Amino acid sequence: KEWLAWLAGITTILGLGPGFFMINADLDSMLAATLVVGFFGGLLTSISSPNLRAALLNVNYPELRGVAFALLSMTDDLGKAIGPLMVAGAISGLGRQTAFNIAVSLWAVAGALMIGLVFCLRTDEAAVQRRLAELADGADGDGSDAPLYMDGNFKKKNKVAPAPSDMDASASSNTSGGASFEFEEPCASAGSARRNQVLPSPR
Repeated sequence: KEWLAWLAGITTILGLGPGFFMINADLDSMLAATLVVGFFGGLLTSISSPNLRAALLNVNYPELRGVAFALLSMTDDLGKAIGPLMVAGAISGLGRQTAFNIAVSLWAVAGALMIGLVFCLRTDEAAVQRRLAELADGADGDGSDAPLYMDGNFKKKNKVAPAPSDMDASASSNTSGGASFEFEEPCASAGSARRNQVLPSPR
């Protein structure tokens, strides 16, 4: 479990090197090297996102995962909107190169926070697994008694009585044209019965 946090954090921090190189390199004389470094830098920095989403899925209860991923998407979109504004303001005061160096250096903070997950990832995931095991133990064989999470409380499902599958058939009489059978089936109205057709006798 902890390796997921280490992997996400270390690859983010290692991405600082390619980022600083591309910002400060002289593209006129080092264009090919910049492209190669940028390729491997993109590989490094793309590792953290899917791993963090997997961790987010594992440490949240099923009924709360939608909220957790909605918050993740909201903060991600806010970063895409506010980040360029902050960098543009820094460029006007500090210059382009310095502003981008400061922005990339903040990846170290993000990497450190990811590594910090090693202290709580296993515990939080174990708590979710215990909760799911308790829900599974509270269910009966067909799962009809499994509790549902509704309005902040766990409620029991209402059992539905199984429909009878057998029909009571009794022969009422024998006639020259055939045998008459009476079938009783459950209907919408209580106590009602239905009499079926007279079956012709084989000739």
